[in-house]
Amino acid sequence: MKALPTIGVIVSLMFTGCTLGVDTIGLKLAKRTRFDIVWDRYSRLPGSKAFALAGDPAGINATGLVYGMSSGEEAGQKALDYCEEQRTVRRIEDPCALLAVDDNVIAAWLSAKPGRGA
Repeated sequence: MKALPTIGVIVSLMFTGCTLGVDTIGLKLAKRTRFDIVWDRYSRLPGSKAFALAGDPAGINATGLVYGMSSGEEAGQKALDYCEEQRTVRRIEDPCALLAVDDNVIAAWLSAKPGRGA
């Protein structure tokens, strides 16, 4: 019967860790940006898809995201079109560029942005 208090302490510590906003190994979780959320969504989309972006991924940006197209080329053009619509509304000066087509990240885009490596 002495094992019951020990289990209670362990369960209590587990719940205390959860309420402090830490993960299971005690590290604080980083806040996810809008870009992180959109990128996660894009990576799970089926079929021919494309992702276009203008602006700063960590700040103000415009995106174009399409999937289910007949080809990567069609998806890329539609993603750029949608991105351009948002870019105009948000008054972003940077032009839209394809970030990814299907599951291929376009390295030229990454190397052209400050703070990002290819």
